[in-house]
Amino acid sequence: ISSTIFISVYFVTSIMERLKKSRGEVFFEIKSTLENMAEGVIFIDSDDKITMCNNEIEKTWNIDREQIIDKSIKDFSLPYLGEDVLKIVEGFRLGEETSQYQEIKVDNGYLYNTYSAIHDNEDKYWGTVLTSHDVTERKKLENKLFHAKRLATIGEMSAKIAHEIRNPLSSISLNAELLHDEIAGYKDSKTEEAEELIQ
Repeated sequence: ISSTIFISVYFVTSIMERLKKSRGEVFFEIKSTLENMAEGVIFIDSDDKITMCNNEIEKTWNIDREQIIDKSIKDFSLPYLGEDVLKIVEGFRLGEETSQYQEIKVDNGYLYNTYSAIHDNEDKYWGTVLTSHDVTERKKLENKLFHAKRLATIGEMSAKIAHEIRNPLSSISLNAELLHDEIAGYKDSKTEEAEELIQ
């Protein structure tokens, strides 16, 4: 969402300056901005074709842009694009939703994809912007934190159980000592076996 908002605000706030510039300058500025973003960006047009992607997509998805540019998302051989993405885009086209999120498990970790519908002023669907983040390190930290919390919970439970067991054992031990002292005071040969059992 933050990337989409950033792009939208950037375009809106600088629209007047861009109108003063030549088409080539505007194109260069937009392309430079997208190519140097820290997150992957893909544009899917209204015909479900991928018309643009940036350097970060190539790096994060481990692909060459030639593998996906001008390809339809209906081509299910494309990496990380499949039926789920097609359903999301179809929902955008029908105006049912304007954004979606998806976490994808990949070979080396996790991707977090954000899909945002692009509509014109007359609410006509123009396409979808897909931003992709590699969240593998974050997931590893979350898993470590979860594991640490589990260990802490187990430790707390163990301490409570030990406490609950220790209380009656202390009472039993004290009473056994008192009983041993009481029997030892009888000096009768029949008490030896009882003393040994209590000991």
